[in-house]
Amino acid sequence: MPPPPLGTALLRIACISIAECLTFVLYLASVSGQLLVSYAIACKRCSILISVAIGRYYWKESLEGRLPYITIMVAGMLVILLAARHG
Repeated sequence: MPPPPLGTALLRIACISIAECLTFVLYLASVSGQLLVSYAIACKRCSILISVAIGRYYWKESLEGRLPYITIMVAGMLVILLAARHG
């Protein structure tokens, strides 16, 4: 598959960059006392999952090597959320 035109690729990269910057700003706002830190860190780690999904969708990257790590991250986020509800 040929690469996308330069304008399309730059637009995609710009959208991903804006999303990552927004994630960072929201993380800093949450750590400043508005959210529990455990929730904020779990949300910040979700950005890695989004990056993997974008890589799979746009660049057809393989997930086989990353699948164990993705599973561990999702399980960790679920443990944090469930522990907060029962604690």
